[in-house]
Amino acid sequence: MTNTALRAENSNSRTITFKSKEHEKFYEEYLKKCRYQDVYHQALVYCLGIDRDTRDNVNKIYNFKTGCVKTECLQEGWQTSGSLRIVRMAFNLYCKIPFSKINANYPPVKELAKIINRSNSSVAMKLANFARLDPALKARNISGLTQGAKGEKIIWEKFNNDWEQLSYESECILAKYKNKSIEYELYDIPLYLEGREREIIVRQRVNQSFFRKMILASYNNKCCVTGSNYVSLLSACHIKPWNKDVKNRMNPQNGLCMNILLHYSFDQGLFTITNDYRILLSREVYSLNDPFMSKNLLSYENCKITLPQKFIPEKVFLEYHYDTIFKK
Repeated sequence: MTNTALRAENSNSRTITFKSKEHEKFYEEYLKKCRYQDVYHQALVYCLGIDRDTRDNVNKIYNFKTGCVKTECLQEGWQTSGSLRIVRMAFNLYCKIPFSKINANYPPVKELAKIINRSNSSVAMKLANFARLDPALKARNISGLTQGAKGEKIIWEKFNNDWEQLSYESECILAKYKNKSIEYELYDIPLYLEGREREIIVRQRVNQSFFRKMILASYNNKCCVTGSNYVSLLSACHIKPWNKDVKNRMNPQNGLCMNILLHYSFDQGLFTITNDYRILLSREVYSLNDPFMSKNLLSYENCKITLPQKFIPEKVFLEYHYDTIFKK
């Protein structure tokens, strides 16, 4: 248990903005139960009162007699189906925005907060909670928030076990909360397609869009080879082709952000990326009868790619590309 009964210096009084009447009532009731009413405990009670689930389970979270946070509450299963849907949407957003943009003032964060009727800060905190589970960030000694809810870990594991299904489901949930059809951003599906055939195409298009947004966000909207940030010419490149591995076609660790020319060159095996993330050119490049291609590819020989902020490419996919696609 983590003791919070350490008195803090009193600060000047200030106006407090509450999310709702229930939030305000909770704050007034439970602050009186704290051993101290200093700024630390004011902030603690305020945060615990923002969400209905934490209000309903406050005595499972905090011991008002001892002044201790009950850290075991993180493992309890009082998450509701509604809160799990919200966590899925939060993870959806975590995947689609650069890590450096996770803050309460970033427009997509504010948009999601409005959709799910949460504060901007609570959504930003939820995204930061996911960061603590991200191996790519851990490898860079970035931990995100050190604690979070059990539901976040559940959703993280579900996505990693079935990226294709969970990506689509989270997009469907998001569309429903927006009161829009899942097809609202799809403009190229023929009207004559119906039934199961249309459903398959819609799912493919939705997931392709999600994968592109996820990969570009991971690489901070920059080509991992050239550093180009001209988004219209950037694409999400599969390391192991999507038709060769159904389970990992939506896995962001099977993706690279490249400009279109390099994407197709990679797909054709004209270069590969080694396990230490360096560019290895095919012998074929040196014999290309194309000055433009030769010049542009040769300049990147043995250069190290820029690694993503999230979802570092898995070496098993890089090895597959080297063994199977790369023209040695």
